[in-house]
Parts: sequence; structure tokens; C-alpha cells
Amino acid sequence: MQNPRHIEAFELFSAQPNKLRSEYVVNCILVSQEGKRLEKTIQRVIEEALKDVSISAPVPKNTEIELQATKSVSDLPDVLLSSLDEM
Repeated sequence: MQNPRHIEAFELFSAQPNKLRSEYVVNCILVSQEGKRLEKTIQRVIEEALKDVSISAPVPKNTEIELQATKSVSDLPDVLLSSLDEM
């Protein structure tokens, strides 16, 4: 045996009294299955509880931008004017 998990399992199994080894294996299997069923049940309950929950980030208040109408083309920034000239 080279797998550390197998070695640990063998040591735990070997530590059981001979008469109780079969019962130990049965208990381990049943506890493992019970844990898996419990985990699935918890996941299902959480999904059901959260199905109608929506999460949204609040909009920061400091991101408001004031838009001002441009009355004349000369009010536009030079970069924008040169781009318009190239068109």
C-alpha cells in the first residue's frame, strides 16, 4: 500500500477489535452516506431559500454628471473639433 489514505484506513480498521470490524465498516459506510444525504438536503434548502433573492450593488452618489448644452461649435474642445474636421 502506497496511498496514504489506504494506510490510514487500514490502521483505523486494524485498531478495531476483531469481533467489531464488520460493524465498524458498516457504520463507516452508513455515516458516509448519511453525510452525503444531509449535504444534498442542505444545498436544496439553501437554493430554495435564495431562489427569490436578488442582489444588486448600490449606485454611488458621486457619479452624477451634469450635462450642458453646447450653444456654439466653438464651445467644443479642440480635440473634438479636430476630429470633426477630419470627417
